Formats: sequence, C-alpha cells, structure tokens
Amino acid sequence: YELAKVRILGVPAITVASAVLGENQSTPDARKRAEVIEGNLRLLYDPNQLCSQGERLSEWLLEKVVTEASDVCSPGLGEGLVPSGEPLTIEIAADAAGNQVLQAVLKGRHRAFRILTVTEADAEINGLSSVALARRWQRILQSRVNHARATLTPQRLAHRWRLTVAVELILLGLIAVTLWGWTRLRRKVECLQRRRALEPERRRGLELRLHGLHAVTRVLMVLVLFELVFAVGLGVMAVPGQIPLGIEVLLQPSFAILKVAAITVVGLLLRALSTFLLPQWVDNVDVMAQERARRDQRYRSLLRVIHRLIDVSCILVAGLWILLDIPGVKATSFSILLFGGALLGALAIVFQGLLRDFVAGLLVLVEDRY
Repeated sequence: YELAKVRILGVPAITVASAVLGENQSTPDARKRAEVIEGNLRLLYDPNQLCSQGERLSEWLLEKVVTEASDVCSPGLGEGLVPSGEPLTIEIAADAAGNQVLQAVLKGRHRAFRILTVTEADAEINGLSSVALARRWQRILQSRVNHARATLTPQRLAHRWRLTVAVELILLGLIAVTLWGWTRLRRKVECLQRRRALEPERRRGLELRLHGLHAVTRVLMVLVLFELVFAVGLGVMAVPGQIPLGIEVLLQPSFAILKVAAITVVGLLLRALSTFLLPQWVDNVDVMAQERARRDQRYRSLLRVIHRLIDVSCILVAGLWILLDIPGVKATSFSILLFGGALLGALAIVFQGLLRDFVAGLLVLVEDRY
C-alpha cells in the first residue's frame, strides 16, 4: 500500500491509501488522492485559496474595466461556498457502486459538496470496514473543518495577529535587554584585561573573574539566539496552517544543542584515543635512546595536528547536520549535497597548493625523512 496524509490547516487529519499494483495496471495514487481531498476540504474552510492574491487583484481590476463580473476568484461564490464561521455537517452517502461517500451539507447550497470516497484500500490499511471507517472519518473531518472555519473568521484572525504582535514586541524588548547586558559585560571584560596588564600582583584573581565573565557572555549570546528563534517560530505559527512549521522552528535550538553535544562527545573520545595511542608509539622499547628525543618532538607536533583535525572535522559535521535538519532544507537535501560536493571540488582545485602542502607536512611528520 501507498499511504498519504490529508492535512487541515497543515495538521494531518486522516491517512488515505492505495494498493500498489503492477506497472501496467492503473490504480488511484495515494498522494494525488490526498491532494484532491485537501483541496476539497480547503474549499470548505478557506475558499479564497482557490486563487492567489495576484489573480484575485487582477480579476477585480478587470471587472472594473470590462464591467463583467466573474465568480472564479470571489470568495466561493462560484462553488456556492462562503467563508464564514458557521458550522457545517458532513454526512455519509452511498454511490451507485455501493461505496461510502463523505459529503458536506452547506447552508445556501442545494447539492451536497462531495469530499472523498472511502476505498477498500483505506478500510484495509485502517483495519476497519468501509462503513466504520466512513463514520470515523465523518467525526474527525466534521470537527476539524468546523474548527478551521471558526479559526479563519476575520474576528479570530484579527485577535490572533494582535496577540502575536504583542508577544513579538515583548520578545524584541527581551532581546534588546539581553544585548545591552552583553555589551556591558564585554566592556567590563576589556577593562579587566587592561587592569590585568597593569596589576600583575592581582593577575590570578582578575583571570578568574575574566573566565566567569566570558562564560556569562557566551550564555547571553546563546540566549539571544534562542530568543530570536522563538520570535521567528511564533511569527510563523501566527500564519494559519503553518503551526507544524513553527513548532519545527522552535525545536531547532534544542535539536542543535543535542547534536552539538553528541558531536562534542565523539570528538572528546577521538582526542582521548589519539592521546592514548601516540604515547604508546613514543615509548616503544625498540626505539634507540638517541632517537627518543626526536620522536618526542614528533609526538607533540602530531598530537597538536591530530587534535586540530578532530576539532575541525567535528565542527564541519555538526554544522552540516544542523543545516540539513532546518525546515525547508530537508526537501532539498540531495540538491544541497550535490551543490556542496561541486563546491568542495571547486575549492579543492583552487586551493590545491595549500592542500598539497598540508598533506606533505603530515607525511614529513609521520615518515621523519628530514
């Protein structure tokens, strides 16, 4: 079976299915069915989605010039649908083949508005009979569509935007206060650094205070990032139908912290492993005593280089991992990977001399020919 979600205001409501048959046999496509059903439901709670803003404006301008009315982009007049918060009723009917059909009964419309037909694949995948599944979907869709119709009324939308603007202003105030505190701390850090150079006898205490202030400034910068993401997430959630996207945006900082923590643990383990293995190589009993000092120098250089490589690799992996999980980037991950590969190839060609010198330096350290 092929499955597809049917969403109302961006939130999944039901799951439709289609049997996957051979290539030469025609079968209803689940994704196409879901798109059609979503379009039918959208006409019930937001008929203005039938046309874009530009199409509605151009139709209005043309009506003013030609003086010939058109109901295509008007608020549902051509379909007998009116965007209002009045509740509707979804009923179950049977078609000529005996299939269960869900259709909406609207005020001012003489014929019921057909939404979907319950198929055998839907009943099979949900583990219910067609009649039982039709009743279940009737309850779900009727409550969710009526909720959407009430949400998109002008009064509710105005209240929603007013509340969003108030919360966004509060968040902007918090961001401004946090940035002001961060600026004050940075100035204090610069002052303590000057005092540390002028007062050597108090160097120890000043360094402890500097470490504490540096930690506080880092926390404040992370707090600013959290507040910015929270403000963006709330702004996205204020748009009807974009609540799932807004929630994903709000969760990104937490996911990023977990990913950075996981990569940091892996990096620390790799550094500890390299720190453990390299001394074994230095303390090899087969090495002559006159070569021990030279090997000790190579050990210190190799340890610094390996630790630096581990740090850079962890930063690149963490950045790529976080980038590919950003909403909107997931769908284009393959294209981004192709673009990134092409970009890395171009950079490798441009900086081939630098890369060649770097690899040569590693070989000099490892082989010790000079």
